[in-house]
Amino acid sequence: KIGIIDLPTFYFDFEAAARGDEDFKSSTRDVRTLLEELKGESVDAVVVDLRNNGGGSLSEANQLVGLFIETGATVQIRYSGIRNGFTRSFGDNDPEVAYSGPLAVLVNRTSASASEIFAGAIQDYQRGIVLGSQTFGKGTVQEIIPMDYGQVKLTRSKFYRISGASTQHRGVMPDIEFPDIYNAYEDIGESSLDGALPWDTVRPVEYRSYHSIQAMLPELKTLHEQRAQTSPDFIYLTDQIERTKELRKREQLSLNEAAVKIEREENRRIEFEAENMRRFLKGLPLREWVADINTSDEEDETTAQIDTEPTVVDPDGLANDELAEAETTEDTSEQEEEDPLLLESGKILADFMAING
Repeated sequence: KIGIIDLPTFYFDFEAAARGDEDFKSSTRDVRTLLEELKGESVDAVVVDLRNNGGGSLSEANQLVGLFIETGATVQIRYSGIRNGFTRSFGDNDPEVAYSGPLAVLVNRTSASASEIFAGAIQDYQRGIVLGSQTFGKGTVQEIIPMDYGQVKLTRSKFYRISGASTQHRGVMPDIEFPDIYNAYEDIGESSLDGALPWDTVRPVEYRSYHSIQAMLPELKTLHEQRAQTSPDFIYLTDQIERTKELRKREQLSLNEAAVKIEREENRRIEFEAENMRRFLKGLPLREWVADINTSDEEDETTAQIDTEPTVVDPDGLANDELAEAETTEDTSEQEEEDPLLLESGKILADFMAING
C-alpha cells in the first residue's frame, strides 16, 4: 500500500492564526493529519506529490520537512543590503517525527520556491527519493518596498539548500527522472528569464543522512528503466514530448486555410493513432476516429488527490477503494485510469523497500 498526499501549495491562514483560531488552515497541520490516517491504514510508503506546486509559505516548507526528520536545518538564506553576504539557516527544532517510513517526493518543472526547499531538504538528508523532472529554479526572495507614488519589488535574498547549493536557476534535479511535457518548452523555468540570477553555493551546514539512497540509485534506476522501456504510458509521454519539441522548432507557418486544415487533420491523426496504440497496449477500449479525440473524457482524466483525504494506491493497480468497488459492482463501464507517474513512484518505493530489506 502506497499513500499519496497531493499538496497544491504551501498554505497558511495568517489571519485565523492571529485571531487565535485553533482550527486555522495550515499545510503542515493538514499533512500531519493525513499521515496519521495513512498510518492507521498501515501504508508501506508515502508519496508527497508537489507537481505544479508553485510554493507559498517558507515557514510551512520548513515545518513540513520537520514531519519527516528529527531535528535539523532545512534551508539557508543569504541576504543583501546592509546584511550583504550574511547567511542564516532555518530549520526544525521539534524532535517529533510524524512519519518515518519510506518516502518519495514527486516534482515537475513547475514545482517552485517552497516546493524546491522541501524537495531539496528531503534529498539532501537522503530521507526520501525525489522523482519527476527538474524543478523551476525559483531561489530568490522578493520584498515589496513602498514608495511615495507606488511600490517596487526588489530581490533581497536568496535560498540555499543545506548542502550549500542554491535552488536558483538549476532548481532541484530528481534522483530518478520521469518524462515531463514541460520539458518540451524552453521558456519555462527561472533559467529562461533574462537577467535571472545565476546558480551559486554557500558553505553547507552539518546534517545527517537517513538512508543510503545515493548508493541504491543505480539499481533503482535500472529497475525503473526496464519498466519504462515497455510502459505504454511512458512511451506515449516520451513521444508526445519529442513531437512537441519538433513542432516548436518550426519557424514557418502557412497562412493558406486549406493547407492549415490539412496539417491540423494530420496532427489529429497522429495524436489519435498514438493514443489508440497506448490504449491497445494497456488493454483499454480503442477510440473511434476522430470527433472526440481533442475533447476531455471524464473516464480518462486522472483526478488530483484532494488535500483533505489521503489515497492508498496499490503500485500494481487500482486504489484500494476502487479495488473494493470493482469486486462488488456489476458496472462494466471503463475504470478511471491511474496516474502513470504516481504508479511508477509506488513501484520505485517498492523496489526501495526490497533493496533496503
